[in-house]
Amino acid sequence: MPERIERGLWPHPALKFSDVVRHLAQVLESETWFPREWKPAIPGESIWEGGVIERKAQWIYKLVDKINLA
Repeated sequence: MPERIERGLWPHPALKFSDVVRHLAQVLESETWFPREWKPAIPGESIWEGGVIERKAQWIYKLVDKINLA
């Protein structure tokens, strides 16, 4: 962290919500999965934490998380 402060990289400027939404929309329009492809849990192996979004078709998305495994 001290190096980042010395280089003027911390604290970073606040992100604008509109910029984040615009970027996420672009990613969802161009990729099938965000932030990564969903992989089902395998007994005895580590699981991926968090959820993913799958683009099924234009304007149709499916959220998959460790609770919603449908």
